[in-house]
Amino acid sequence: MPDNVRITEEEIRERLARLYKKGVRHTMEAIADYDAIMARRYPEIAHRSKLYSALKGSSLPERIKGTDEDFPGKDSIGTFLNQVERELKIEK
Repeated sequence: MPDNVRITEEEIRERLARLYKKGVRHTMEAIADYDAIMARRYPEIAHRSKLYSALKGSSLPERIKGTDEDFPGKDSIGTFLNQVERELKIEK
């Protein structure tokens, strides 16, 4: 998947499943690092994005109207997943 391409919740879950099979610890650490950076850099998106919640394995509270918004440019979830896949040498 090229960097900064629109991604769905289902694609995130599928790609995470492959990543966890290849390297659970590495994947979890990468997500934790990414989470810390994105939550500070883009707090409004992080607060309401269903895609970001899917990446973290969580869900949004019912009172929050979720969006399919992703982080912009090189910070996108697809770009992040591409990087972790490269690190774990996962073929597409």
